[in-house]
Amino acid sequence: MTTVDQAQQAVVKARNELEAAKAEAAKLSPSSGAQAGMAQQIKVLESMLQRAEKALADAQSGAAEKAAAEKAAAEAAALRAKWQRHTVAAGETLSHISLKYYKTANRWQEIYEANKDVIGDNHNLIKPGQELVIPGTEA
Repeated sequence: MTTVDQAQQAVVKARNELEAAKAEAAKLSPSSGAQAGMAQQIKVLESMLQRAEKALADAQSGAAEKAAAEKAAAEAAALRAKWQRHTVAAGETLSHISLKYYKTANRWQEIYEANKDVIGDNHNLIKPGQELVIPGTEA
């Protein structure tokens, strides 16, 4: 069961308990001392319902953010799959690769950003045999 499902169940339960308490309070005579106790119980149940509704809204928001992130990752992966691939040769730099594909050495950072997972933290340490994607190029 997802967090959203659990939160929805909590809201339904809180609403049902609140409605039951209000129905019980309506049966009591206005002059009875029990009316004050029921009023307090209703306030507590209303507070519980508000917390449950907030938890549901938070859970739905988190689920929406997660779905959006998953969609963006899938779109990025699909785009990446279309890009040309380049296998690093001995002596090459990202500037050399940029010059080959973009006709300018100045776009090496785009190649680096698209391949950080392969290259690592130091853009100067590319190794022969590494396969890089070239952003913005169609295979």
